[in-house]
Amino acid sequence: MDNISRQHFAIPLKQNNTRVFHIVPLLMLLLSFGIFSFDAVLQKKVLLAACMVAAIILTIYWLHLAWVGRHISNLIYLALLFAAVYWFVQLGVGLFMGALLLLAALLNTRLKEKQEIVVTDEGIIIKMFWNKMYSWQELVNVIIKDGLVTIDCKNNKIFQKEAGIDITAQYEAEFNEFCRLKIIAVK
Repeated sequence: MDNISRQHFAIPLKQNNTRVFHIVPLLMLLLSFGIFSFDAVLQKKVLLAACMVAAIILTIYWLHLAWVGRHISNLIYLALLFAAVYWFVQLGVGLFMGALLLLAALLNTRLKEKQEIVVTDEGIIIKMFWNKMYSWQELVNVIIKDGLVTIDCKNNKIFQKEAGIDITAQYEAEFNEFCRLKIIAVK
C-alpha cells in the first residue's frame, strides 16, 4: 500500500481466477502438437516426431501446473507462437488454427499483467486488460469502502472492484479525501 506522494495512489486489484484462460490455450497447444506428431510420423520424420512428443510432454506438464493453479513458465507463449507459425505454414485450415493460437498467446500475455488502479493529479487510470484513463472532470465520486474501490462516472458508468490488498482505515481516509478534493476542484 505505497502511495508515492499525496498525489499518487496505486491500489492493486484482486485478480479473478484466470485458470480457464491458461487451460484452453494449453489444450489447443496439446492438440496442435498431437497433430504435428501424427503428421511427422506419416511423413517418416523421426526427429520432428521426437521433438513433438517432447513438446506434448512439456505441454501436459504446463497443463497440470495450470490445473492446480501454479505459475506457468513464460515459455508457453513461445510454444504458442511456434505452433501458430507451424499452422500458418500448413495453409488451409491451418490459417484459422494459427490465428487462434496467436490470439491465445496475445491474450495470455495481457492476462498476466498486474491489475491496479492508479490515482494521480490528472485523474484515474484503471490498468486491467486494457488501460482506461478517466480525468477528474469525468467523475462524480471515487471511494474505497470496506476494501471495495468504486468509481462513479458522470456518464452513469460505475466501476467496482475489490482491492487486492488490505486497506487500512487511515489509507482509506487519505484516499477518499484526496479524491473528494480533486473532484470538487474541477467543478
